Amino acid sequence: MQRGGDRGRGRGGGGYDRGRGGPSRGSPGPRGASPGGRGGGGGDRGRGGSGDRGRGGGGDRGGRGYQGGDGGYGGSRGGSRGGTPRGRGNFGGPREQGGVFAPNEPATIDTRLDRTQDDLVVALGRMSLTTNQIPSRPDFGTVGTPIKLRTNFFPVKVPKGPLHEYDVTIAPAAGSAARRVKRRIFQLAEATPEWAQAGMRGAVAHDHGAKLIAARQLPQPLTILVHYSEEDEEGPVAQGRGKDYTLTIKYTQPIDTGNLQNYLFGNPQYRDYDILPVVQALNIILAAHPNRPQQGGGVMVGRNRFFFPNAQPPVPLGGGLEAWRGFYSSVRPSFKQLMVNVNVCTTAFYQPGNLAEAMMSFQSASFGARMAAFVKGVRVKTQHLGYKKGVKSISKLIPRQHIFDCELGKVNVEQYFRQKYQITLRYPNLPLVDVGGQKQNLLPPEVCTILAGQPFRGKLLDEHTAQMILVAAKPPNVNAGMITTSGLTELGFRAGASPVLNAFGVSIGD
Repeated sequence: MQRGGDRGRGRGGGGYDRGRGGPSRGSPGPRGASPGGRGGGGGDRGRGGSGDRGRGGGGDRGGRGYQGGDGGYGGSRGGSRGGTPRGRGNFGGPREQGGVFAPNEPATIDTRLDRTQDDLVVALGRMSLTTNQIPSRPDFGTVGTPIKLRTNFFPVKVPKGPLHEYDVTIAPAAGSAARRVKRRIFQLAEATPEWAQAGMRGAVAHDHGAKLIAARQLPQPLTILVHYSEEDEEGPVAQGRGKDYTLTIKYTQPIDTGNLQNYLFGNPQYRDYDILPVVQALNIILAAHPNRPQQGGGVMVGRNRFFFPNAQPPVPLGGGLEAWRGFYSSVRPSFKQLMVNVNVCTTAFYQPGNLAEAMMSFQSASFGARMAAFVKGVRVKTQHLGYKKGVKSISKLIPRQHIFDCELGKVNVEQYFRQKYQITLRYPNLPLVDVGGQKQNLLPPEVCTILAGQPFRGKLLDEHTAQMILVAAKPPNVNAGMITTSGLTELGFRAGASPVLNAFGVSIGD
């Protein structure tokens, strides 16, 4: 955990933690635990430091994110707000106590900060401006009492050689389920001989979309053919049902890291150095370990927020949902050093289990709210055939009302499942769900099982929101403990934990 006499203000994580405590000259102290903050859902939309540009970027609206806790860990004013918890069910009982993180370990100032920040301020004060330049901040660091703070920022060591950026196009387009399908396409591409022959195995990082970063230049032109199949499909079934996709990987530019130190050290000659490509590339590289099933095994929600099924037990929210706790990371530039901000975050996931029971639980908790918003897009496994499907919509018909022709004659859905599969429906009055593609395929929800590890991307009910805040609001010292123990481990930031970081020569300090 970075320690230092930071005197400025930055904004910690995104989403629900719009905490204070940036990496460059921190504020006079943390302001206690976040009660859930002001962020509102939609993922990490907190303002990042310079270079990160804060607003999350494409795809950063998945799930309703709740960052837990302020950026800094002073702890002296740390308790959670609001007094006694007023949650229900599993949320009653004692809350974690606020306090000072690592009180027996004195905070020490990083050697890189010894007087050099003051020297930089003096140097900036001597600069002359032209009409096209932005004036420097006046009287920086001249008022107030210097104090030492611990912050949730960790130094990032970057190689001096250039990184290489590539654009990736997928043909044909992945369709309406682009996010999930693209992720699967990249997963299949990584297993092909062509991927290994191009020198990419363990030596590239990508965003499962349009951008790929390589530690060294790749051969050009470069195309990879992928025969699509779902994770549970193999053999003749996969070969007969799959679709072919072609990935074209095209070189776009080298990413200059050679002048990074000059920029970070405040050399006036490099004030126009574009640090944004470096920050974006490093965020992709740092996401590679937690985002790969065979390595970190995390579930990425939005941008740079990762949730790990085995890190902490999910907390039931009621209404078919549960809260998962995870970690947010984002690279930020600071004086003399690139840093990665790591914070705790919380979001809602579907509870795995029977779809019919989840629908009834949601309807009961929501006082009759539309179930269509709850089930749309959720992935299920069918009980009778074992296929994995995505729910498109809810039908207006119940099993007894939908009649169709089949090998059994003219039957309704309830009769079909009883005669064909010896399944007697327990909830014949629940509406059917459509799991078909272009052609409608109506199934009783009770023969569908919700798959684990799916973030809920709809609008949370007020009841869910209240419970989420109770889960997310933790004192800063509690969040600090989570970050420095399981957080750094799950994200692959420990020395030698991530093969991808090793390949790029990137490392994270304490």
